[in-house]
Amino acid sequence: MFIGLTEKSALLAKQISIPPERAAQPKSLTRRPPAPKRLKPRGGYRRSAASQQRNCFPNGDVAAYERRPQVRPGFLRVDANRPGSAGEKRAVIEFRSVSFHLDNGRRLIQDLNLTVLEGETLVLLGQSGSGKTTTLKLINRLLEPTSGEVLVKSCATTAWDPIRLRRGIGYVIQEIGLFPHFTVARNVGLVPALEGWEPERLRARVEELLLLVSLEPKEFGSRYPHELSGGQRQRVGVARALAADPPILLMDEPFGALDPVTRAELRREFQLLKQRLNKTIVFVTHEVREALALASRIALLDEGRLVGVYPPEEFVRARQPEIKAFLSAVDEWELDPIS
Repeated sequence: MFIGLTEKSALLAKQISIPPERAAQPKSLTRRPPAPKRLKPRGGYRRSAASQQRNCFPNGDVAAYERRPQVRPGFLRVDANRPGSAGEKRAVIEFRSVSFHLDNGRRLIQDLNLTVLEGETLVLLGQSGSGKTTTLKLINRLLEPTSGEVLVKSCATTAWDPIRLRRGIGYVIQEIGLFPHFTVARNVGLVPALEGWEPERLRARVEELLLLVSLEPKEFGSRYPHELSGGQRQRVGVARALAADPPILLMDEPFGALDPVTRAELRREFQLLKQRLNKTIVFVTHEVREALALASRIALLDEGRLVGVYPPEEFVRARQPEIKAFLSAVDEWELDPIS
């Protein structure tokens, strides 16, 4: 562990591809870093069927992806009568027969087939050890599947440049992981600074995001993380994840370490925020009430396998024993958000 760098900060440093030894040094990012080298995956690019698609770019060229022709097989039809549906939505993230196991052979994910649609909030629900966080880390390539493929924007994660992939995905974790020697403004603007944004554009973006998460820039921009409350630090973490305007947002129990009052307040703010931003969000939680309140769809995981995927109103009526076990711990009044 590097001095001045917590475990959570080290995880975030890896997510945005900062070497931990640089993130631990207060003055290490005052100069613009050199352009990152294009990294080639170990063993070369995999010549799978997915990586040979026309709209799959091995170098992670996001601009080329946005210019690509719209391909009909890349779309999934959604029930137009379902609440929140827009008729047809593109699959932004796909798990295709994905398994992941540790070096000792213990399997954490088993034959996972799952699709996340553009603009939806998919909640991964499950008990501790069910594979929720592992699934999340497979999306931004903090982990690589033992078998199967994870596709982001129709391209296998193993074919993406990992730096481009991770900087194009916002990541919010439970204990935030702010860099303690950076001010709030510098924490929020970290990824755009690494991307070489001009100072004036960067400053305007930081102010915009702090206002978006209900923090006054003049009051909070110059503070350090230890000068903030838990709820304020979590707001800064969300602002940082949104700084480069990523189309995908991963949230790993972001409100789990907060007191009940602050947690309920941030849930309400998050509801308004996601409607305004229209991001594709994968949200991890073990709380049924939180899942029912926030999800477009709920994917229940149990011991590394997918039990099923349901809209909230269908989840409460599902008959699988794993779902009934979850709902049995919830009082009737907690089901009100979906009524």
